[in-house]
Amino acid sequence: MQDAWMIRKAEEIQGYADHNEMKNFFKAIKAIYDPRKKGTAPLLSSDGTTLLTEKSQILKRWAEHFRRFLN
Repeated sequence: MQDAWMIRKAEEIQGYADHNEMKNFFKAIKAIYDPRKKGTAPLLSSDGTTLLTEKSQILKRWAEHFRRFLN
């Protein structure tokens, strides 16, 4: 799942580079590798298609995960 997300991001960034969209290129790179950001790491949704970034969404996803595997 993580690999699929990384592949999609790499293709997106490559598209920006191919079309000389440098503003979007650097913005996408910074979103992935910005070391100054602290806080909650993104998490994939249960179906693996959506990246959850809001803390409330991530907490709900973790609760769902543990309910599923511990019950």
